Amino acid sequence: MILDFIDFIFDFFLMLIGKKSKRKSEWSGKVIEKKTKSDYSVAKYNCYVVFETDDGKKIKIKMKESDFVRFELNKRYQKRAGNDLPELAAVQY
Repeated sequence: MILDFIDFIFDFFLMLIGKKSKRKSEWSGKVIEKKTKSDYSVAKYNCYVVFETDDGKKIKIKMKESDFVRFELNKRYQKRAGNDLPELAAVQY
């Protein structure tokens, strides 16, 4: 039982560190996929958006439906350090 508690605490701290490193990251790219899970899911976030960065990496971000509607397919977005979600990138000519 004590080992289970220690394991839980360890996993909790790893999760916090992972969230912090994602928040520090910066990238830009375009939306290549948008998906929603069923309404019967017990998950906190039922929607996710997949971005393809300029480096060719794919990044999947889970979010609430209120944030999900802000993103459009094939539009460019920029993720800045300190923000959880990317913002619409300025059009460059």
